[in-house]
Amino acid sequence: EEDFMPNLSFLDFGKIRASWGQNGNENIGDFNFTSLISQGHYYNFGLNQTLYNGIQPAFLPNADLRWEASEQLDFGLDLMLLDGKIGITFDYYEKTNKDWLLDGTGNYPRVLGNLVGTINAGEVKNTGYELEINYKEIFSNGIQVNVGLSGSTNKNEVTEIIEGTDHLLGAGGGHGQGTILRGTVGMPLGYFWGYKTDGIFNHPAELAKAPHQPFAEVGDLIFVDTNEDGTLDETDKQELGTPYPKLMMGLNLSVEYKNFDLSTFWYSAMGHQIWNATRRADLIVSNYSTTILDRWTESNTDTSIPRVTSSDLNRSWRNPSDFYLEDADYLRLKNITLGYT
Repeated sequence: EEDFMPNLSFLDFGKIRASWGQNGNENIGDFNFTSLISQGHYYNFGLNQTLYNGIQPAFLPNADLRWEASEQLDFGLDLMLLDGKIGITFDYYEKTNKDWLLDGTGNYPRVLGNLVGTINAGEVKNTGYELEINYKEIFSNGIQVNVGLSGSTNKNEVTEIIEGTDHLLGAGGGHGQGTILRGTVGMPLGYFWGYKTDGIFNHPAELAKAPHQPFAEVGDLIFVDTNEDGTLDETDKQELGTPYPKLMMGLNLSVEYKNFDLSTFWYSAMGHQIWNATRRADLIVSNYSTTILDRWTESNTDTSIPRVTSSDLNRSWRNPSDFYLEDADYLRLKNITLGYT
């Protein structure tokens, strides 16, 4: 009981929380601020081009390299209601990774003369909400029920990037696709990057409307010429999606009666995409998934799967595009247990 708060019969317990803290991270190995010497490099000298084993700097030094700092702010609320039957926990958090440590290889031009080692690449911020509600009840017939429902959201955003570049490059898609993950200020770290598609060429007349695809044939994907300059190149790539779920939920449900008990755990993630790298045009002698049965043919034009060809001059199966992107929403029963004691 507190003087500033009236007596609430339904409230058993209440707590307001707030916390702030910082952690350091220097898990990048030793001596990455300087230029180590690497061996195993071979050079030819002289008229006879004699082969010698030489050494060279492994990467460019970075005297300004410093620890990454992870700063987190959290506000929370804990409630217990109705004689302990209902428990509620709510949190809002902000987590900022400052001076985040990143391998600089691939993010700077090779004209520098050597690879770029570890850099402090910028700042990434995660914000979100977490809610957990628990309910338990013992009924007069002896049945005991426990229900736990949880949900959380997270927004990932790059808020700062090191000077000298306006974006950071991530992993590639394989088999000549180039980089498919990218980071820019105001966007999630590692969002999908590539060409947008606008269906499939179904008629020869449609090919004349796409001068940016001179090698296209009927049955190929239509790539969007974003800047409408008549050429399909890097400037036409766009943000395609994000691998981060917008909402994650969990459900714990258990029932007990006499000597029997049944418990289940469900989990769901929604609002994100996944890159289907099994669509490999370079493995032409390997098995495809069953979706290939719905590929474009003259008798099957109402489809999103382009024609299959070994030449693929249009690069329908090679260009990084939203053709490779799929919704990753799912609901999974992760555990179910039936017991007798």
